[in-house]
Formats: sequence, structure tokens, C-alpha cells
Amino acid sequence: MLGKIIAAIYVLVLLILFIFEVILPWKRRQGTTVNHKQKEKEQNESNKKERIRQRIKKLEKIKEYERLLATGEAGSQLINPVYVESDSENDDSDSEQESSTTTQIIKQQNREYRESLKVDRIKEQTKRDQLEMEKLKEDKRKKRLDQLKLKFKNMETSPKVGGPLTSNIQIKLPNGQKIIRKFLITDTIQVTISF
Repeated sequence: MLGKIIAAIYVLVLLILFIFEVILPWKRRQGTTVNHKQKEKEQNESNKKERIRQRIKKLEKIKEYERLLATGEAGSQLINPVYVESDSENDDSDSEQESSTTTQIIKQQNREYRESLKVDRIKEQTKRDQLEMEKLKEDKRKKRLDQLKLKFKNMETSPKVGGPLTSNIQIKLPNGQKIIRKFLITDTIQVTISF
């Protein structure tokens, strides 16, 4: 008699825990209550994705500029040097003009070099961002897999034989199906919740 009372109390405690641990949080998730940490995490991820999209757009613009430079459509007037016929009287002015042309060419080369460095840096940053996004996805997948493994580890098979050391829990689903599971009195609450 005492064993049945203990088993009944155990079943009631399990049902109460089941209600508080599973059903009520599920109902809260269905409502408007949202976990603020989860919301912040989603916001950070969306901000990170937006920054990556902006960098990719910049990279596309730079690629377009490189294509224009390669085809000669942009900047062709700066690349072609200007030739001036020299007179014997204007030797000094010719050397000045030649040095200014050389200076312009050097400045142009320096500008193009800086632009190519900038393009390389943006490409590297974009690649790093893409790798980081892939790593985040992989970490999320591994975490989900670990949680599933933990659930299956905690879920042990139910005892085959009923008796004073076992309790039956029966759950009726909305479609009318009944699920019955036997638990040992020595089982932890986590095993019951995992069920």
C-alpha cells in the first residue's frame, strides 16, 4: 500500500514537473514573450551579415572599376603621355615639362598601387567574413547535434517488467494516440523530461 502511495506521488510530481518544464514554456514561446538574449544574438548576427553584404557590394564596385581599367575605358587620358615638340630656345622648358610629366606618371602609378592594395585588403576581409559566417553555421550545427546526442544519451529504455519499483506515465496526444512509458522510481527527472 505504501509503495503504491509513493508511486502515485512520484507520478504526480513528474506530471507537475512536466507541465512546468515542457508545456508552460512551450505556451510562452507561442505568445509574444521572447528571450532577450536570443533577440540580441539574432540582431548581432543580422548586423554581421549586413556588414558582409556591404563589403561584398564594395568589392563588386572595385571589380567593375578594375574591368574598366583593363579595357582602357577609364583613365586612358592619364596613361597616354603628352609629347611636345622642342625648340632649341625652349630646352629648359622642355626639361621642366618632362620632369612634370614624369612626376605625373609617378603619382598615377602610386595612386593605382594604393587602389590595388585597397582592393586586396577588401578581398581578404570579405574572404575572412565568409569564413567566419561558415564557422558560425558549423558551430550552430554542432551545438544542435550535441544537444540531440545528450537527449538520446539521457533517454534510457523503459523497464520491461512492472512492479512496485516502476511507475507508468501515459500521455494522450491531440490525435488520440496514447503513449505509455514505464519509469523506475530511481530514474532522474531529466530522464522523464527527455521522454
